[in-house]
Amino acid sequence: MGFADQVRRSVSVSRQNLDTVIRQTVTRVAARIITPSPVDTGLFKGSWRWTQGGQDRTVPQTQDRVGTATIAAAAEEIARWDFSQIGYLQNNQPYAIALENGHSKQADSMVRNGAMVAPIIAGEEARRVNGGA
Repeated sequence: MGFADQVRRSVSVSRQNLDTVIRQTVTRVAARIITPSPVDTGLFKGSWRWTQGGQDRTVPQTQDRVGTATIAAAAEEIARWDFSQIGYLQNNQPYAIALENGHSKQADSMVRNGAMVAPIIAGEEARRVNGGA
């Protein structure tokens, strides 16, 4: 293998690693946001959606008290994410902002807390992909 082939291979591996780090980081951050979402009927937790290219304006009526199905659905969409598109994790329930701002004793600041740990998660994923280096 010549030098140019080695460079192409190195670039390809680096792109694959970066792709993995981004997808795993976003999936873990989404789970960190969805998991602590307050539960009554599970409607709020089940209403988180991942979309790309534009916001989803629907108000889902999906109930998911644990969040497992919602996280799995987001992970599937994140796995298909075209990085040329902006990705959105959103919850369109009319009371979402109130919950984020502390109007529940179960949880608040889900999005802020998820955003705060994103750099830590990204570092963990980068180390994992690079073999713990």
